[in-house]
Amino acid sequence: ARVLSRPATRTVSRCAHEGCTKAAQGATPYCKGHGGGWRCEHEGCLRAVRGNTLHCTAHGGGKRCGYEGCGKAAEGSTGHCVSHGGGRR
Repeated sequence: ARVLSRPATRTVSRCAHEGCTKAAQGATPYCKGHGGGWRCEHEGCLRAVRGNTLHCTAHGGGKRCGYEGCGKAAEGSTGHCVSHGGGRR
């Protein structure tokens, strides 16, 4: 007979910022909103990186709109910016 076991549970460390209940990012004790995780490499920018890039959405990180000639950030799972039908409707 096969024995079913419960899946292993992971311990998630919480953000160290007072009153925040979000998960800490990477080796930092803070969530993305409070400075945890990777930061944009653009000079003077303190935003969190997006996707598998080294930049925030304002500086070219994350997915871009699939509409020809548009360089804006894509919203949601649509592959397009808000102007071209992406995001919540």
